[in-house]
Amino acid sequence: MKLQRRWAFWFLLLALLVILGIGFYLGVTHQEARPVDNNSPAATGPQG
Repeated sequence: MKLQRRWAFWFLLLALLVILGIGFYLGVTHQEARPVDNNSPAATGPQG
C-alpha cells in the first residue's frame, strides 16, 4: 500500500510539472494579433 501511494505522489508531481511546463511554453510562444494603428507616434517618422 505504501509503494502505491509513493507512485501516486510521483505521478502527481510529474503531471504538475508537465502542466506548468506546457503553460509556460504556450505563454512564451503566444502571438496575439494586434490591429495596425496608423495614428500611433511610433509608426510615424521623425518629426522635425
